[in-house]
Formats: sequence, C-alpha cells, structure tokens
Amino acid sequence: MEQANLPQQKPSSDLPLILTAIFGTVVLFLATLAVLNYFNILSLSKMFPEVLGWLPRQKTAGTELACLKTSPLFIGQTATINGFVTRVKDNTLTMRDDQGQTDSFEAAPNVQIYTFRSLTKPPNTSTGLSAIKLDQKATITLQADGGVYKIVSISYVPVASNP
Repeated sequence: MEQANLPQQKPSSDLPLILTAIFGTVVLFLATLAVLNYFNILSLSKMFPEVLGWLPRQKTAGTELACLKTSPLFIGQTATINGFVTRVKDNTLTMRDDQGQTDSFEAAPNVQIYTFRSLTKPPNTSTGLSAIKLDQKATITLQADGGVYKIVSISYVPVASNP
C-alpha cells in the first residue's frame, strides 16, 4: 500500500498560548493582591513594611465619624487626648500621646486654652492658638463637628506633687 502524498503539517506549538495564560494568571493574582492591600482588606504593606511598604493604600483620615451612632438626644460628641501638642501649622495641631502615637486635628474657631497655675485657683483662659505651649503635657478636648473631630479646648494642668 502506498501512502498518498499528503502535505506535511508542522507540529503545532502551544507554548506561546501556555506562556500567555500563565503570565495573565500571575498578573491577575498580583492585581488582586494590590486591590486587597489598597482597601486594607489584606494589608500586605502593613504585614511586610520593609519589603512591601511602598504599595499604595487608601488614605483614611482616622478622624471621620462615618460609623458613629447618633441620637436626637445628643448635644454633641466629644473625645479626649492626654498628650502633647507638638506642632501648630495654620489651624491644624499635631498631637502625640504618651505611647508616641501622633495625629493631627483642626482647631475649632473658638478654641479655648486653659492654663492652670495651681490646682486650687481658677485657670487663665485665652482664645486662639497663640497661647498653645508646644511639648507641654495637656488634656485636649475635641468635639464632633460635621462628621469630623475639631479641637475645642486645651488644658494645661500642673502635675500634682507628692507630699
């Protein structure tokens, strides 16, 4: 039996297709990880900051009150920080607590500064940011205003001495 002279077919190479599929899967996987990191769902940049700290993450102010419970009975909502004012720039103050954590907040237009000379006498009261004492222990009171905490008062209280 004679074989018919059939045209020779080149062996098909699926290698480019396989490499494209592998490359696409890897890119999709990395893009998924980047999205999960960006929205802080799986924060790889926090888990491995020395290697992946450069990955972009969604900025969160930390001062917004999106999930705060409200009630018609509330007059206001306040927060208190015990710490130090470390910087004043325009109308924004940066604070540091005793654990070294820092955050910045805007001052309300009518911010009150109380300086107690002693624990038995009334404080000196002033309005405005010029009376702020940097790096001195203070109690900072903030009040929710339009969904954001703003500083309404700063109290400098002397440390009680032990007799």
